Amino acid sequence: MNHLMLEGQPLRPDLQFCHNNLGLSGCHSSFLKKFRAAAQEHQVNLYRLIVEVSAVDQKAPSDELIAKTAAALK
Repeated sequence: MNHLMLEGQPLRPDLQFCHNNLGLSGCHSSFLKKFRAAAQEHQVNLYRLIVEVSAVDQKAPSDELIAKTAAALK
């Protein structure tokens, strides 16, 4: 079995999916709070938002880019 481990415990499947998505998109997890807030505010899929924003800026996506992309995904 291949589990991501955090302090010796398997990562919850939802978190594993999120971490995999962040890794594949090249986005740093420090932006996750901003992505979650924008996805909730605009009622869009969190993972699609991460992928779309990361296609433009993986390293330092601005609040404006995140919000603009979320609005466009509606």
